[in-house]
Amino acid sequence: MIECSKRQKVIRKGVTIYRCLLDRKEVSESECLECPRWQRASTVPVPVPVPVPVQYPPTTLQAMNYAKALKAWVAAGRPKRSDEEVEQILVICQGCDWYDPSQKRCKGCGCKVTKGAWAVLNKAKMATEHCPQGRW
Repeated sequence: MIECSKRQKVIRKGVTIYRCLLDRKEVSESECLECPRWQRASTVPVPVPVPVPVQYPPTTLQAMNYAKALKAWVAAGRPKRSDEEVEQILVICQGCDWYDPSQKRCKGCGCKVTKGAWAVLNKAKMATEHCPQGRW
């Protein structure tokens, strides 16, 4: 049986009765079911889909990953990818479901993935970096 959202279940001395929240009186289950408002009150509302916000890794994890990537990149002599390689990477990223086009960021690692900016601020330009899914 679908529960009416306008009634409150009350158990007294082992007997179940209901308190109607519309009329403010106690009624039996049969009286409650005969109520003309019961049909309206008992209908289940259709849930409205709520947009899910984009989830990136926690900021502290992003900072630690960036520090590690920057250290490895500097230790390797700051190798940079060519503009053609960066273009290929962008095509791969834009076809991935982890790519957030509004922020131009990867949801897996949180890094910006663009063709602009300096290599120090762009994971795609650092030749020592790779995709968290292993796509490039």
